[in-house]
Amino acid sequence: MFHSRSFIAHAQKARKHHGADETAVAADLENQFTRQLSHLPAELTADLFSHCMGSREEFDARVQVLADILDLMYQQYDDEADPLTVADWEVLRETIDQYALDLDMSLVQYVMERVVSHHAL
Repeated sequence: MFHSRSFIAHAQKARKHHGADETAVAADLENQFTRQLSHLPAELTADLFSHCMGSREEFDARVQVLADILDLMYQQYDDEADPLTVADWEVLRETIDQYALDLDMSLVQYVMERVVSHHAL
């Protein structure tokens, strides 16, 4: 099962639970995102979460980009659907580069191959 599916399901439950309280929903999503990426440095997940929440206007779009980042970090990115923007790839390049020494080299290689293929150098 893709990690994105469980994250999206959690996001839908959080939205129902918290209703219109966007701050509570965002805190819930950040907690879930961080928990699902607990194998990565906390600062990296915080940086990615901040980018995703600020890069899209609509709630569903924010959740989807967070879910896509989760799949990428588990090396399960959907290359055919390719939902991330060039700006997303540029942030990923900078973030992965910043934390590369703290990451598994197979993950660094996986992400950077996709960064290059998206011309986000």
